Amino acid sequence: MFLFTHTGGKYGTLVLTLLASFFYAYQVPVRQKKIFVFVRSVVTILLFLSVPAFLNEHYTKPLFKEIRPAHQFLLTQTNSQQMLSTWFDLNKQQRHDFLEKLITNHQALFINIDVRVLEHWIEESGLSFPSGHSYNSFLLATIIALSLYQSRKQQLNRWFWLPFVWAFSVAFSRVALGAHTEVDVTVGALCGVLTAVLFFYLNLTRKILWFKRY
Repeated sequence: MFLFTHTGGKYGTLVLTLLASFFYAYQVPVRQKKIFVFVRSVVTILLFLSVPAFLNEHYTKPLFKEIRPAHQFLLTQTNSQQMLSTWFDLNKQQRHDFLEKLITNHQALFINIDVRVLEHWIEESGLSFPSGHSYNSFLLATIIALSLYQSRKQQLNRWFWLPFVWAFSVAFSRVALGAHTEVDVTVGALCGVLTAVLFFYLNLTRKILWFKRY
């Protein structure tokens, strides 16, 4: 679960963005244009990842004010439910510090939980709805799937579904690790797919990756 979760995080999506852009550049028949296409693709995909991520973290999540399932669990297990009334008044760093102190002071309660899971719960001190990891993974999965489907190499066409297996695994890992609910990942995934479809529908972004209009 940690492996899949991290592939949908900022470092994992960066690696996949570079791989996807390399794939686009590789298919360009003119050698001199390969580097240009690679750089252009990286910048474009990162913009479609980073701008919604910023809006989600600073506007959408604070608007809906949903606590992560793991944080709800920690507060319940330590009889700290009174914090729910002020939880959304704390900023991300304050929640991080509080969770770290809470787990440290109640180590006996969580002795059967893997240390990496506890550390992940502390690190993921943001709010819950919608899931940014699911957005990232399904956005990239749709872009990569379409690139495989449209590839000039027929042996690659049949593997267009494979990126979605990865994206579903990322979404599942978010629920399994207690970072999100099923609703969180579903909405995040739908937003990612819709953004990717928009990516290829608009003339400006579609031409950047030289795809034909559907």
